[in-house]
Amino acid sequence: MNFLPQNMSILIADDLKTNRMLAKKTLSSEGYKIIEATNGIEAVEKARKYQPDLILIDGMMPKMTGFEAISLIKEFDELKEIPILMFTSLDNKKDKIKAFEAGANDYILKPFDEEDLILRVRSFLNMRYLFLENKKARIDTVYNMQNLQSLKDSIENCFNPTGIFFQIKDFERVVYLYGLVGSKIIVKDFTCLVILISPMGIVRDLSPIFDRFSLIF
Repeated sequence: MNFLPQNMSILIADDLKTNRMLAKKTLSSEGYKIIEATNGIEAVEKARKYQPDLILIDGMMPKMTGFEAISLIKEFDELKEIPILMFTSLDNKKDKIKAFEAGANDYILKPFDEEDLILRVRSFLNMRYLFLENKKARIDTVYNMQNLQSLKDSIENCFNPTGIFFQIKDFERVVYLYGLVGSKIIVKDFTCLVILISPMGIVRDLSPIFDRFSLIF
């Protein structure tokens, strides 16, 4: 995944259509996908449904305020890392503190400066992109480690303690690729080893085992 605006989505929550349209026009011109909400409850619902990359939310809205919506959004594990920008005309220290305490990452006053909004949004989306890339890398690492462990477990389970029985799912393919099976190895069945990593990885992990065969035979 590359950091391209069209890959990033923004949820704009404001009860006034003119405010939503102005923010949408400014940000969609940068290529971002825009999702709209008209109140705090809808903002939470659409945040859960679409899991946007950034949320721009008004402070005072009907049914549920932006402050309440932010607090609720941050309670969901799948949403708590999404950057949220409070987007409001409330210009006092108390409301700013309240917004940050609720979980907002930034505070933008209306009427907003278009260039300022674009730069702030771009900065937070860059951080969001890096977060997602790091998360994906961690998941891939864990997945590869689990696959390697599964392979090692399969290899260990392939040996019968009463004799040397090597069970391989795709026996003929392994023989063709590696030429490792000799006449003194008895094939019990073809159900044990599922190939989970690359051929070179298989060779690397099987080599020590077949080195042991040379000592036995």
